[in-house]
Amino acid sequence: RNWSAAGKFELPQLWMESCKRVPGPPFAAHWQGQNWCWEWVKHEGCYAEHASLSWYEAQERVADQGLAPFPDVSPLQALQRPELCDRGAQHNGTGRAEIGAAEAEAAKVWMRDTVAVYVLNLATDTERLQ
Repeated sequence: RNWSAAGKFELPQLWMESCKRVPGPPFAAHWQGQNWCWEWVKHEGCYAEHASLSWYEAQERVADQGLAPFPDVSPLQALQRPELCDRGAQHNGTGRAEIGAAEAEAAKVWMRDTVAVYVLNLATDTERLQ
């Protein structure tokens, strides 16, 4: 498994073309060939709802607005194994899942022992460093 490679959405050609023509969310970065459907799902799931939705729920909302395919037609799945950690539906509306102290502690230990976190910043973006 190549953990450094970004995943690619396998969408039907019709949706691949449509997702390039959908207008993007405000303030989103732009680049050529960008998949605006995915950008809308990410915007809805991560930013607009403070990560309180699962990826499936976020895609459903965006599809209702005509900005992406419905997840049952062409899923834009952000996770390789969503059954393990895509728990948006279990959140309590605060963007945080309802878990017990033991599970929270086990998660902290796993994170510390398993994940390397790097923060990248442009040298010209000094305000963020304050």
